[in-house]
Amino acid sequence: MIPVSSSIDPKQIFLDWRRPVVDLAAEYLLSQVKTDAVSWIDLSNLLVVVPTRNAGRRLREALALAVEKSGGGAGLLPPQLRVPEDFLSGENASNRVASSTAAQLAWIEQLKTIDLDDYEVLFPVKPPEQSFSWASKVASELAHARSALAEGGLLARDLPNGEKGDELPERERWLEIARLEGLVIEALDQADLQEPEAAKIITARSWQVPDDAEKIILMALPDPLQLAIDAVVAGVGKSAVELEVCIHAPASMAEAFDQWGRPQAEFWQRRILTGLKDDHIFLAADAEGQTQAVLNFLRSRRDQTRMGQHAVAVGSADSDVVPVLKQALLDAGVQVFDPDGEPFRKHSLYHFLDNFCKLLRDGRYQDFLELLRNPTWLDSLAKRFEAMPSLEVREGQDKSYFDPAGVLQAFDSLYERVLPGSLDEAMQALRRDRERDESYHRPLAGQWVVGDAVAGLLENFKKQSFAQAFGALLEEWLGGRQVRADEAEALLLPAVAERSCHLAEEMSQVLGGKTNFDPADLFDLILQSLASLRYYPGDRHASDLELQGWLELPWESADDLVISGFNDGLVPAAVVGDMFLPESARNLLALKSNEQRFARDLYLLESMLGWRLQGDHSVQVVVGKVTSTGDLLKPSRLLFQCVDEDLPQRALRLFAGDADASGAEKPVSAWNLSWKLQPPFDREYLLQHLPKTISATSFSGFLACPFRFILKRMLRMEEVNCKKMEMDARDFGNLCHRALEVLSAGSSLAEEASYDLVYQALVDSLHQQVKTFYGEQPSATILLQAEVASNRLQLAARHHVAALKDGWEVVATEKVFGKEDGGWLLAGMPVTGTIDRIEKNEAGCYRLIDYKTSSKASSAFEAHLQPLPRGKTEQDYPEWLTYELPENGKIYRWVNLQLPVYALWAEQHLAAEAGKGLVDCAYVNLPKALSEGGYDGWPGGMDSVLLRSARACAVGVIEQVQKGHFWPPADKVKYDDFKSLGFPNFIDSLDLDAFAKVFADADFLNEGKGEHQ
Repeated sequence: MIPVSSSIDPKQIFLDWRRPVVDLAAEYLLSQVKTDAVSWIDLSNLLVVVPTRNAGRRLREALALAVEKSGGGAGLLPPQLRVPEDFLSGENASNRVASSTAAQLAWIEQLKTIDLDDYEVLFPVKPPEQSFSWASKVASELAHARSALAEGGLLARDLPNGEKGDELPERERWLEIARLEGLVIEALDQADLQEPEAAKIITARSWQVPDDAEKIILMALPDPLQLAIDAVVAGVGKSAVELEVCIHAPASMAEAFDQWGRPQAEFWQRRILTGLKDDHIFLAADAEGQTQAVLNFLRSRRDQTRMGQHAVAVGSADSDVVPVLKQALLDAGVQVFDPDGEPFRKHSLYHFLDNFCKLLRDGRYQDFLELLRNPTWLDSLAKRFEAMPSLEVREGQDKSYFDPAGVLQAFDSLYERVLPGSLDEAMQALRRDRERDESYHRPLAGQWVVGDAVAGLLENFKKQSFAQAFGALLEEWLGGRQVRADEAEALLLPAVAERSCHLAEEMSQVLGGKTNFDPADLFDLILQSLASLRYYPGDRHASDLELQGWLELPWESADDLVISGFNDGLVPAAVVGDMFLPESARNLLALKSNEQRFARDLYLLESMLGWRLQGDHSVQVVVGKVTSTGDLLKPSRLLFQCVDEDLPQRALRLFAGDADASGAEKPVSAWNLSWKLQPPFDREYLLQHLPKTISATSFSGFLACPFRFILKRMLRMEEVNCKKMEMDARDFGNLCHRALEVLSAGSSLAEEASYDLVYQALVDSLHQQVKTFYGEQPSATILLQAEVASNRLQLAARHHVAALKDGWEVVATEKVFGKEDGGWLLAGMPVTGTIDRIEKNEAGCYRLIDYKTSSKASSAFEAHLQPLPRGKTEQDYPEWLTYELPENGKIYRWVNLQLPVYALWAEQHLAAEAGKGLVDCAYVNLPKALSEGGYDGWPGGMDSVLLRSARACAVGVIEQVQKGHFWPPADKVKYDDFKSLGFPNFIDSLDLDAFAKVFADADFLNEGKGEHQ
């Protein structure tokens, strides 16, 4: 460590704090001009160190304004502006400085390969495995500690043998860290790279004052890096320049600062903020509440005609509040600029790389689906698709057209059907689909393009160097990106690509050809580096309201000030539980401590309040109670630096149970909707696109809720579950139905009456279907469900054998009707359906069977007819919707028409051909409890009275569809596919009046009816 030379005693200048520091700094610098000439003001001989680059920008603006006010016409050469970090960066040798990412990789490599027995003090408990994950966490902790040391001009090797070595806690551990540090520095040196922390110290020790600088001024630096001070001292010691320290405080407070303008911890621990009153402090519940308090403050300033440019300064110490505040201001019509920019981790390119990294690591299909949802990459894939000369496409498709929504839907549907665990399994499923050549499941051409593209990118990381493979991945994403020259991303994307590729090459350089690292681990290191980047999606305008961080606010000259996020841990920031540099070690080594942070932030608060509270200005400090995740927040300790008499009342205010102490409006409850869903089209469009057909199974949907019925039919709104881990009820039913096809008419088993042979054939068919749809190695969950299905198929086998013995024969399976010869019509609309099994006996009677695979057995009668709800009578329903049971006169309501519609079709197309009018329908239940399953016929058979009522109901439904009457929606349905779309429920999320105008016919609206019965 370079000790600060006692022979150098900088001159201290106190600027007072009755005015903004930026104005005082500009005046002081202009006072340094040596010439009386008014035509040109030259400050270029001054090297001025400011705390942040934004402070430097503000200082340049203040200088320009001051020169303009002094008479105009004078030119200005500004001073040389630096920030403390500038003294620590630069090339210092023939080797270039390694990035922090490359350095971390070097640490990880050493931690993965060292013999931990040689580091028993550092690692008293050995990890189960010296994995990348373990090494990365340890490397990050060590990097954090070494960064703190480097700010003080120290490396780990300087600690155990330094002047404080004997007093150092855990000296033996630091000896081992120093030995490990030496291995890392040596490894990087062999890769022609300098270790970054060591490079900082070398740069500081070799810093020289620029030849054209005659004076160095540390301008209002309350917390300069010690290493930066050492650099200045080293440079001044080798030159004849003057050194001044300007402090934004009155000269009477000289004892409160050290020679470099840093607040003295002992003084500020005792300091009382007399100017800060309870009226200046506002308590809010959360980020939304804090935002509302800020907006109320701004409105109050505007009402007093003081919300002009630079009249109000808005800042936040909590980064979680900033996005909420920014959006609220934009919504209120206030243009804002965030000097901190937007985090790159929110950019679509970062999400693409993050998703690809997950896919590279595990190959999970879920990660592939997330990757596929990147719109920019889909643009790139569309270009790849269009460039291909010939592709296999479905009939009627344009091969040159890439439909992103269609591809997404196809891959989602693939997951729903076959539940692939990995991308490889999904591609195998696509190949199986193509081999079966089923038009419904046949893969889209776009699916092959996407699958091949991703597979190729993944393969690159196996065959090429990491840098080459990563570069190809970036090129793939950027290939679909069209950026205008005036867009912010015109600079952002090339810069990110250059940095990423540079990091990848540097990492390859560090590895030196070693292949013992998983590419996904290297990828993850690059992502960690990119996540820290920030960018500016728009330009800054002079009239924009800046949202500033805590350390930027002291250089703000606006009359009024509001600060949100004023909570402990943020102001002041604190380091708690550092495993390598606890507070005792920091104090011993003269590193930045929590006491110094407290002194700095208390001074900054008073410097911001000092000139504002002496004039006719307003200040508001907003304190939050909880984070966005619900964690409790504590008020900043700075707010308790009041006189003892005020402390109880201050505590009661800051720990109030009700966050209304601010007087700000409470945030909108999360249980209230801020908007409601509007219909996507008008009634004219609806009437032009009404359904042209209806299936036997769709009647139940209309009877349950006509509104949900049309959403499914017209908008194709259907929930897609891309996170399910097992077959759902539909998948399970389809699997069983496909297995039952082995009993089709004309097959060798159609007339087989041996239960054992029939059951074994069903099981074999089931297992074959599992392989066909879920691959050769399905998941354990699928195998378990298949075993459940095989048990249930016992009931199907029993029915088949019993039916044959009772004289029934199989005449058709999976019989599709209504799609041939123009369809089967009811009320002028084609009605379609698929009957699972049709049986016929010697008397010419037909029996229509529908297999049910629900967990519980269903009664055929109860599934179609239900008693009227309590309090309802027959008059409450249309005549066609009810049925009177002949034997007891009880009124029932139709809720399903599947089996009666089957019977109506069969009477016309089957029984009539045989000269018979006998048709019956039944369920064959395959439930979880085998004792409850089996054949369930319609009680007494379906007579003509029942079928007439069913036909009337079917016609009634069709007429409602033809009139476009799908209103009102039912409040609740038994199986609601739309449940996840509404909050707190689907109906409450709708603009009912707007939807009624589209989905209800004129008669209904005129009658003023409002409830679907």
